[in-house]
Amino acid sequence: MNAYLEIIRPGNAVMAAIAVVLMMFVGHYYELPIIICAIIVFVCTGAGNTINDVFDVKIDEINKPNRPIPSGRISLENARNYAFVLFGIGIVLSFLDSYLVNSIWPSV
Repeated sequence: MNAYLEIIRPGNAVMAAIAVVLMMFVGHYYELPIIICAIIVFVCTGAGNTINDVFDVKIDEINKPNRPIPSGRISLENARNYAFVLFGIGIVLSFLDSYLVNSIWPSV
């Protein structure tokens, strides 16, 4: 698997996005903003997982040496930048989502 995909732990990110989609079905709200919200959750979960790997690099060198940073497939700086880009994408999408629902609260 590509190291940049692996570091976001796509299984965790998909599960988080599925939770949003399930809430769409529970609330009977089948509109574009909720789909964008699921994408935001996926991207921000991936960013959180990436920044977690950045902060836990010393522990992962011992306990999880096959992860992208300890194995050397991604540098610490690239992982940090990747997390910031993912968080930035999430923030931009949240403002788009706020615009679509005519409210600032989704992006707060």
